[in-house]
Amino acid sequence: METLLLALASASCMLSAALLALSQQRNWRAVTAAPYPSAIRTTARPLAYGLMGLALVLCVARDGGSFAALLWPLLLGAAGLAVTLVIAYRPRWLRPLTSPFARR
Repeated sequence: METLLLALASASCMLSAALLALSQQRNWRAVTAAPYPSAIRTTARPLAYGLMGLALVLCVARDGGSFAALLWPLLLGAAGLAVTLVIAYRPRWLRPLTSPFARR
């Protein structure tokens, strides 16, 4: 059960970091080469912050408040670094996340 909670918290942090990165115009264009939809700021950012909160809740459920205060920032940092490297070297890997926000 603890491993599942850690995996869910890690996935939530990764998705959160990816959505925050995609909500910036420069990163959006690096990933899609499409026009930047203005609605992504109003939808992706709140969703990303919600996922960060969910990761904190999962960390607290896994290890309690004292260790979650250490684990959660470490997961956020690792997720941010991973998303940064993906955008730098393989930006198309994030393309599946853009389809809900693409213009129709």
